[in-house]
Amino acid sequence: MAFGKKAAKLPTNDDEFHAAIKEVGHLRGQLATLEASMNNELVPIKERFEKGAQPINNQLAVLEAAVEGYAGKHRKKLTEDGKKKTVKLPTGKISWKARAASVKLVGDVADIIARIKGLRSVKAKALLRTKVEIDKSAVIKGREFAETIEGIEIIEGEETFKIEPFGSELA
Repeated sequence: MAFGKKAAKLPTNDDEFHAAIKEVGHLRGQLATLEASMNNELVPIKERFEKGAQPINNQLAVLEAAVEGYAGKHRKKLTEDGKKKTVKLPTGKISWKARAASVKLVGDVADIIARIKGLRSVKAKALLRTKVEIDKSAVIKGREFAETIEGIEIIEGEETFKIEPFGSELA
């Protein structure tokens, strides 16, 4: 038994069974009400702290921009002519890191692929890749054949139990 949980007495008849489902709904409703109350109380607290943090964040942004500006102006000296990317200082460290290049496809991807295919060069073909993967839906549909292949194992779906008490819900 999990810590803090009481062992439940099993219903002995249909009436007790239906009453237990109704009680599950009632208890879940109480939890939802408590959660909503908690969130309502947290909103002004969060807003108060965010309001207090705003001038600090503004001051921090200005100071960080100033430090970055100074470091950029003196980068050659700080990095020993580019030998270092990270500079350890008495009060902390600063570093420059180049982000990896990224690709932006402008327009319809199918059109871009068609243009690359039309080039017919090895360099152009190297820009495309074909992805081969196992179609798990097809494996399930053809399970008799698929299970004869080493490495494929079909695991039966597990049954779950769900309680959905009837009740009204707020939109």
